[in-house]
Parts: sequence; C-alpha cells; structure tokens
Amino acid sequence: MMIAITILGAGLLAKKNRIPKIFGVFALLIASQFHDLGFVFLLVIVPLSLIKLDTLIRYYKYFVFFLYGVAAFFMVNSDGIVINFFASFLSKFSSRDNSADNVLTSFGRGSSHSTIIFVWILLLLFSLVLTMFVKLLRKLNTGDENKIKLLFIGSASAMLVVFLIVIAPDYSRISRNAFLFLIIMLCSILEKKVVIHLNQKNIEKAILVVFLFTFTAYVNTSIWGSTYYESIPYLAKLEK
Repeated sequence: MMIAITILGAGLLAKKNRIPKIFGVFALLIASQFHDLGFVFLLVIVPLSLIKLDTLIRYYKYFVFFLYGVAAFFMVNSDGIVINFFASFLSKFSSRDNSADNVLTSFGRGSSHSTIIFVWILLLLFSLVLTMFVKLLRKLNTGDENKIKLLFIGSASAMLVVFLIVIAPDYSRISRNAFLFLIIMLCSILEKKVVIHLNQKNIEKAILVVFLFTFTAYVNTSIWGSTYYESIPYLAKLEK
C-alpha cells in the first residue's frame, strides 16, 4: 500500500499544474503513515522534484560515491547516532505508536558482511541500469521531462540503502520498493521503442537488465528468505 500511494504521489508531482503537485505531496504524506520507510521517499522525492533533471543527473555519480564513503565509515564506526536520530524523528512525525521502538530494535540490529557486500554490488548494477534507462528515455524524446525526473528520483532513492544496509537488513525494503520506479521506466522505454534492433550493443544492455533482475531476486531471497519469494505470486495476483 505504501509504495502504491508513493508512486501515485510521484505521478501527481510530475504534473505541470500546481494543484496536482499539492495533492502529490499529501499523497506522499499519507504513504508515510502506512509504513515508516515512506518517510524516506517523502524526504527525497519532494525536495529533489524542485531541481532540474540535468542538475540531478550531473551530480548523481558524486552522490553515489559519497554514499559508499559514508557506508565505509559506518562499517568501522558506531551507527548509534543515526539510529537515535531516526527514532527521534519518527517519534515526532509518525502516527504509528511503535515507530521509534522499531528503529531501535528491528531497524538497528546490524547486517552481516556478506549481506552488505551483496547489496553494494546489486546497487552498483542498479545504478548502471538506472543511468542507462534515463539516457534511453531522453533519447526517445517522450516530451515529458518531469515524468522522467520523478522516475529517476524514485529509483535513485534505492541508493540510500548503500549505507542504511550497514545498520540493518530491513532497510533493503527501500531499494526493493524503489525498484518499482525502475520497472516503470523500463515499461516506458518498451512502450515508446516500437522497433528494437538486435545489435551487439542492445543485446549487451538486455543481458545487463536481465542479470540485474535475476540478481535482485537472489539478494532479496537471501535476505528475506521464503517471505520474499512466497509473496510474489500474491502480488502478481496469481494467488488469493
């Protein structure tokens, strides 16, 4: 429910008129009340939506390098300050009574080194595919820069997990939800690209995308176990 309302809010923010944008902000606020991690999308999408797409793309790689640097710092230092900050923030702004307790317990228990490394590799691949998708969408000249920008921001939110995964594996939910924005980008590309030439360059891109999807499923299964793969048929409406 949270990510569905978040995508709705992002879609409204992509509109040119002011009134839909206001409703978009409200939708993101509502989404954050369904799950605490909705605050992440609220705090990322709303302010970054005010920045031009060219500027976001220009500084994206520096943002990624910065996050990996912060993550490396957290691996050798205490992450208690960040956990306490999150708990304090949620106790003030979340309507859920157990939000702060969740941060101090489930969302602050640390991750194994193997989980951290797998997620870091996954997010590097994710970042490469995201950059490729944005270039393809702009080249196809969809005429809707705002839509591309909001999809880019929603997808790029996954990169926050680079350092949050050090704190707890539960934060991988952020990248899992942000992956839906990437899927929407892929659908937009396939919708606009009527003819796909099977040359070496396109085949390499297709292999990279398939590998990302496969590796994403593997990493999420290793983190969440049966809870992850058993939910897929339900979410795909294959089971009731």
